[in-house]
Amino acid sequence: MRISFSPGINDMFDAPKISVIVPFYNAAATLARCLQSLLRSGYQNFEIIAVDDRSTDNSAAIASHYSVRLVQMIRRSGAAAARNIAVAAAEGDILFFVDADVLVPPGVLEKISSCFEGEPALDALFGSYTIFPAAENFTSIYKNLVHHHTHLTSEKHASTFWCGCGAMRRRAFEKAKGFRESYTASSVEDIDLGYRLTKTGAQIRLVPEIRVVHAKKYQLWSLIRSDVLDRAIPWTKLMARENIFKFDLNLKLSNIISGILLAVFLPLALISVWLLPELFAYFLGVVAAFYFILNFRIWWYVCRIKGFFFSLLFLLMYLITYLYSVFGFAIGFFSYLLEGAGGAKNKA
Repeated sequence: MRISFSPGINDMFDAPKISVIVPFYNAAATLARCLQSLLRSGYQNFEIIAVDDRSTDNSAAIASHYSVRLVQMIRRSGAAAARNIAVAAAEGDILFFVDADVLVPPGVLEKISSCFEGEPALDALFGSYTIFPAAENFTSIYKNLVHHHTHLTSEKHASTFWCGCGAMRRRAFEKAKGFRESYTASSVEDIDLGYRLTKTGAQIRLVPEIRVVHAKKYQLWSLIRSDVLDRAIPWTKLMARENIFKFDLNLKLSNIISGILLAVFLPLALISVWLLPELFAYFLGVVAAFYFILNFRIWWYVCRIKGFFFSLLFLLMYLITYLYSVFGFAIGFFSYLLEGAGGAKNKA
């Protein structure tokens, strides 16, 4: 489906008010650029609510220099609680959630407004990162390209939500009862909200034409830690608890088969070095061929953008991502089983 944006929607008397909500904790490295990008918007009817989750750096002082409503939490409670507090103070009928490490280009608020005005039945939407992030190191570019391509090729009628660049009508937010504040760390609180929105019958749309710039700089360890601890483990537990599984976003069928292939057959190929050395090349060749076929689409996309050499490094890092993600999903699943067994034992 192609989304068109009405050029005349930003009349100050007709455009709906958008409440932009930016929670932050120790975000001094990116917060100023985030707020500056929002304030450069040409949209006439919006407010910015920045919520300090008890930062220990000078983030709150940075926010106080800009024309935003600064809310400070009484105690550190997490991004979910901070967003709920901001919504309670917000005046807009459209809530636009933005992370503090995101830069919002001009025109984004207009596109969000146009989508909601053009589709009265639309309850929520989320966008994507631009092709390239603000940071220029390999790990940051790699992570950004994976995210961008995932949103570019995923189902546009979504069942989840994303707070890096996501907007919804206030009525939908209130019907779903907001973010679950038991998520005290930034992890899958937005996915959880998306699932609950879907259960209320809400219509959620992925609109990859709405793009923001990611300003976070990843190093290898911070990427792995984030993907495993903040994504794979809690997301697996969430899917198991809610009994929801969709072949979409990072869980497309090709992703799942690739993960199983690498988790099972790559170790077998390595074991064959000692037990059946004459079959090592055969095993490895079969694994490599299937892995390349399953992931050809994203490899070709990256190759056209960044060149052949970068795309080879990308495929290697993508393989590593599959391995630690499978590990994270396994931990998440067994953690869910153990928690369920513990709950049953306590009830008994």
